[in-house]
Amino acid sequence: MPPAAGRRGLVRYVGLFSDLWGYETEARIVVDYLRRAGYNLVVVPAGAAARRTASPRFTGPRVGAHIGPSVEVLHLPPQLLEASSDAARRRSAAAGTGGRHPRVGRTMTETAVLPRSWARACRSLDEIWVPSRFNLTAFARAGLPEERLRVVPVGVDTALFRPSWTDGDAPPPSGGGSGEGPG
Repeated sequence: MPPAAGRRGLVRYVGLFSDLWGYETEARIVVDYLRRAGYNLVVVPAGAAARRTASPRFTGPRVGAHIGPSVEVLHLPPQLLEASSDAARRRSAAAGTGGRHPRVGRTMTETAVLPRSWARACRSLDEIWVPSRFNLTAFARAGLPEERLRVVPVGVDTALFRPSWTDGDAPPPSGGGSGEGPG
């Protein structure tokens, strides 16, 4: 994503943050980048972390409560996109933001064919960001329009992944090691 200089509005970033799996690690890397680039950001945990009563909401610079998101990114596995997308529409309607802002799914699959329910969930989104050409092909084969598919690779967090480190040298994940989300 480009630097946020001169940008207004809010990026609402919904994702899995409570573990060290691929989705969680990548979501923390992207959120870290967006914060460093100066985006107005609200990060909302989904999945197990969101169900905990003490689940935190991570926020960036303060933005007026009346401002709805300019864009919402759902960084989730395909099977979780439909419920998250429906919930996003309800939140927008309740906040009086007109219920319409671009919704982007950041998702991926390790299969060459998508189940119909996953493809249906992706159809409710304005864009689908996938990490590779392999994923783009799988999503297109499932009937998703190629003009809504984007290959958006994510770089490597060199603070987390360094081949020269031994186990004792490695820092905690960018969530601070608490397992609760981005730092």
